[in-house]
Amino acid sequence: MSWTRNKRDLINKDYKGNKEEHLLRQYELFVESSQKVSSNRMTSNNFHLGANTALFAVAGYLSIISKPLMAVILSVIGILLCLSWISNLSSYKRLNSTKFRVIHELEEYLPARIFTKEDEYLNGYYCFTKFEKYIPYLFIILYAILLILFLPSLIAGLINSLNLEGGI
Repeated sequence: MSWTRNKRDLINKDYKGNKEEHLLRQYELFVESSQKVSSNRMTSNNFHLGANTALFAVAGYLSIISKPLMAVILSVIGILLCLSWISNLSSYKRLNSTKFRVIHELEEYLPARIFTKEDEYLNGYYCFTKFEKYIPYLFIILYAILLILFLPSLIAGLINSLNLEGGI
């Protein structure tokens, strides 16, 4: 078989079946799979947004009712959750970018290049995609503010309690 990473070898020249029909079917399946990736990305974003909103609300409430240790712990958990979110966004972006590169290459063998043309008209401008990557960073900043507010007093309290115990 003549499969390489070269664009010219996207189509298997040794294929003996109905090339046109199977190429169209593969194209349809690939477009469908790219739509599923986008849908999964949105589901992941909704989960992370909801989890971080709830976590930050609880951490904020705990800080108000004088439970700064729990607020600090939840802030650290929130930052870790945001780092996971950032990693997911990066993975989804890389996967979908690759899928669309393949779709564009497949369109070279089809009568119309609709996704290629759409990308040309959009000129790489995907408003929500560009905006969504900043949301986890916003949460990290909010969690960091809680840490800055309450971590020093927790450390001072810990040092003070150690000094009191040592003086007995």
